Amino acid sequence: MLSFEDAIKSTLQAVRTVDTEKIALLSAQGRLLREPVKADRDLPPFDRSERDGFAVRAEDCPDGKATLPVHERTIYAGDEPGAAIEPGTAVRIMTGAPLPEGANVAVPVEKTTEIDGGVTIDYPAIKPGLHVHPRGSDARAGALLLEAGIVLGPSEIAAAASVGAAMIDVSRRIRLSALSTGDELVAIEDTPGPAAIRDCNGPAILAMASAHPWIHALG
Repeated sequence: MLSFEDAIKSTLQAVRTVDTEKIALLSAQGRLLREPVKADRDLPPFDRSERDGFAVRAEDCPDGKATLPVHERTIYAGDEPGAAIEPGTAVRIMTGAPLPEGANVAVPVEKTTEIDGGVTIDYPAIKPGLHVHPRGSDARAGALLLEAGIVLGPSEIAAAASVGAAMIDVSRRIRLSALSTGDELVAIEDTPGPAAIRDCNGPAILAMASAHPWIHALG
């Protein structure tokens, strides 16, 4: 008689790798990734403000205190940063917006008081990089974000979306059927005789398999 270990070994030797297919990223939840996903550019792609407030140079705010003239423009998320900041000035900026060249701090609006044409800052914690999400701090261009062989969930799909992977290579779904054997078995819709029972293992196996998006339960 074939031992359990030999049966497993024989079965695994007969298994072949599932083919690959390319599908839309939004349909890839629960599927097995077959290609690595890399950053197509620095993430974030610019120095990004983490606060609504004012972009300034830390060196213009000794001890975290200063009164600075404010540029007329406001930089919103999605805007180009515009001209470099002039020494000794401030620029209004919103969360997610790119810092203008030369600025290295985003001062929260609640740490400021606006005056006619300017802003007074009182924020002793000021230092270069404060409330700034630096360019490339999440990933550098070409960095590996997702390894082949992982199961794609919401966070992995978000990572792939951030680098423009609208179509993605995944394993084809495994097609699975369950065949229950035994002279005593009848289909679930049939009325069993005195010595018969309805097949419940087959439906249970298919139900468990259907919980996995990478399996297509055939019935």
